[in-house]
Amino acid sequence: EEDPPPQWTTFDGIDWSKRPEPETDTHVQVVLQFKTWEITKLEGKENLTWSGVLELYWTDARLDGCPRSHSLPENIWRPRMTGSVGFSLGEAEKGTKLPTFN
Repeated sequence: EEDPPPQWTTFDGIDWSKRPEPETDTHVQVVLQFKTWEITKLEGKENLTWSGVLELYWTDARLDGCPRSHSLPENIWRPRMTGSVGFSLGEAEKGTKLPTFN
């Protein structure tokens, strides 16, 4: 018999900026959906140009029992996205906006 989910009542007392379970790995699933893609040659290099969606999924057990009507804490941990030269996620990289790819 499984334990019932905890009764969620408040965000008080939780450091939301930390990973859900800092002492263990946080598994992040990545879904990459290509809408269009093209490989071009430029100055002896091949470049992949694509348009699509990058989705990340993970579990944060601290939210168990949280009513869907509640907003998430503003400073809740999110996986860090790092861009490279020529690749910037802008506001999405800061976790302040969902990324879009054109």
